[in-house]
Amino acid sequence: MVKQKQQLLPLFTFSCILFLLSTGYVLDAAGAEPSQALNRKFSLDGILRSEETEKYAVIFDAGSTGSRVHVFRFDPNMDLLRIGQDFEFYDKTNPGLSSYADDPQAAALSLKALLLEGQAVVPEELRPQTPVKLGATAGLRMLKNGASDEILQAVRDLFKNESSLEYKAEWVSILEGSEEASYMWCIQVSSTYSDLAPSTTFTSSVGALIAYLSPRSFPPSPVYTPPY
Repeated sequence: MVKQKQQLLPLFTFSCILFLLSTGYVLDAAGAEPSQALNRKFSLDGILRSEETEKYAVIFDAGSTGSRVHVFRFDPNMDLLRIGQDFEFYDKTNPGLSSYADDPQAAALSLKALLLEGQAVVPEELRPQTPVKLGATAGLRMLKNGASDEILQAVRDLFKNESSLEYKAEWVSILEGSEEASYMWCIQVSSTYSDLAPSTTFTSSVGALIAYLSPRSFPPSPVYTPPY
């Protein structure tokens, strides 16, 4: 039973994102209308190209304690497909980007091996149409004196110069607080769903998918105004 539940976790990763999509909390990639999600499908029009028979996405989850790379594979209907025996390729490195506050180049280079690993999973002919994206969390956001901006720029340079994947500068960014809150909500629900403490790999997968749908995926957090 435990093994069966562990096998279901990748599906829940997607279901969590789909719940956010179907409730309208997450907007589609164009930032226009809420996506209508069914099963494991969702809209990423404008990021993944519909004419391909299969699609890949390479996503970095840059957390406070370490960085993880995830490679996801989709069919033309945006159903998640297996990569080998799993629903994703995953690897990680420690420490996190924020540990390199005084050396932005070292921060970027800490991702190079993961970048090349993730890229190698994608068929060579699909790499120019495969987005590479990074979402960083609180550890990087709390750095001062422009250190986070310098690190992000170094990562952008790495992606642009050392990879044949599709790259845009805006795809390397720091997640907003509302995005991280949704990430944590998914993790809490996953614990109830599986009767297990969520694994590091699963937790990071949720974060990666949320990062993939950002920026412009989340509306601003509501501001409470007292009635008097």
